[in-house]
Amino acid sequence: MASNFFGDNFTIHFKDCNNSQSEIILNSDYRITAISQNEQFRWSIPNDIQNIIEKNTLKYLREKDINGFIMTTKTPINETSSGEEQYKGIALYARKKLCQEPSFFSVGTDKSHAFSYMYGEINVDFIDEDADNIATYGGNVVWNNDEMDLLKINIQEIIKAIGKDWKKRIEARKKEITKKWALMCMIGIKNIQLMRKSLQRALQI
Repeated sequence: MASNFFGDNFTIHFKDCNNSQSEIILNSDYRITAISQNEQFRWSIPNDIQNIIEKNTLKYLREKDINGFIMTTKTPINETSSGEEQYKGIALYARKKLCQEPSFFSVGTDKSHAFSYMYGEINVDFIDEDADNIATYGGNVVWNNDEMDLLKINIQEIIKAIGKDWKKRIEARKKEITKKWALMCMIGIKNIQLMRKSLQRALQI
């Protein structure tokens, strides 16, 4: 429910009682700014995922003009932490209005650690063309017709592909860190050896 507070047309103003000049504005931009401070990787949709998703999914995204982003954070998103629970998962927007709160669309989140770090927003403006696609109460997508089933299947493909790509990026980063550490150790050993030789020469004088 908390994520609904941050639709594009909803803004909260906080003022410091002791400082009339101090003000915090909470809106959809603030939400992105807050989570982006902990950003690790980001995938623009569809440009950054065209080589990791099925061709049919890429074709579907372009035909429906679906775009947005999915990102991961450096540390896991804590579901119970105040202010962060709204970030975990992928949210859907239709014409800049939240139409589906963040979720993983039935993708098994126990299959990858990536889902503990993942948040995204996908624009699906086309679903707003049919009033039956969005529930009047609550404003969530109605997943009971072929068109919305197809949307869900393709979003699942995107989520799973990014989950796999995240794992590859993490493994590549670990290898790079290991190489740098090994190089530093080698340099350190050489320096110790040089220091030992210098000490030996000094003791011989």
